Amino acid sequence: QNVLLPDGMGGQIQIEHLLLTANGLVVIDVKVFEGTIFAGERMAEWTVIGKKGRFTFPNPLGTLYDRVAALRQLVRDVPVAGLVLFGGGADFSKGRPRDVLQPEDLVQRYPRPDQADLERLLVAFAPHWDRVKSASEPVTAGARQAIH
Repeated sequence: QNVLLPDGMGGQIQIEHLLLTANGLVVIDVKVFEGTIFAGERMAEWTVIGKKGRFTFPNPLGTLYDRVAALRQLVRDVPVAGLVLFGGGADFSKGRPRDVLQPEDLVQRYPRPDQADLERLLVAFAPHWDRVKSASEPVTAGARQAIH
């Protein structure tokens, strides 16, 4: 978590969380908002209406897809997906974009493999995971300020 990876254009991109699953790698951006969230894949801004009032924030999917693209360049032979994970206090009763999940959805979509599958997956993904680890750098406090 919180690493910098090459972005494929001579720079770096921050990956908040990276999960190795039975289906490949998953880039996860976490958002902590409580209230009703009005969101759409093509909307430039999403709106939260909650106890603290109404506010908007930029659609996080574009940035997520940039992170996924950078990782795909690094591990070309491994499936890479991306998700924005909202906490349980987020209400998407008016509709939720495809790549947005809540904690219970994440656990259902990516269950822990049984021991036999886990060993097979570790062998299959080890070289790719090692490539990611070798290419990554931890995000330092100075780098975190420059990125945001």
